[in-house]
Amino acid sequence: MTTIDIYTNVHKGIRRALFEACVALGRAGDDPQRSAAARALLGEVLHFVTHHGENEDLLLVPLLDARAPAVAGRMRSEHARIEPKLAALIASRETAPIGELYHRACEFVAIYLEHMREEEEQLEPAIREALTPDELAGFGRGSIERTAPADQRMMLGWMLPAMTRADAVGFLARLPGPLADQLRPLTAA
Repeated sequence: MTTIDIYTNVHKGIRRALFEACVALGRAGDDPQRSAAARALLGEVLHFVTHHGENEDLLLVPLLDARAPAVAGRMRSEHARIEPKLAALIASRETAPIGELYHRACEFVAIYLEHMREEEEQLEPAIREALTPDELAGFGRGSIERTAPADQRMMLGWMLPAMTRADAVGFLARLPGPLADQLRPLTAA
């Protein structure tokens, strides 16, 4: 049986997106076009991060409340620590000077990288122990169902190029043919 991916591929996509946003902000300087593009990119990336956290809060944490309340509590407290920092970055995206926004984004990335590491290395084993494969698959399906098609494509646009070739091919094989054909070019390295 294939192991259901909880965090690996979505986190690879988020890392890729966060890094690209920081690079774009760092390169923008005082160029108005680059600054506008970097701000827009950061907005997209922060939407991805926000949506991922909401999926966990709405779909995964409630499953864990009954089976692994300590894990659910840890996730809630970690999200409560990160959400104000995320909200502050979102609020400053349009108005902060580009150099300041670059530093704020980099600071957030440092915090968020540690958060993802903790989820992958410490929480995921406990989640796998607490939930059945069917429940984990249900979390994945629910995450997809509550994501608008345009957002799915955006997020997959970050994820697929960051995935191993084998994971990307396997992922595309589970999608409807026309959608898989549309996304397949993203896996070409």
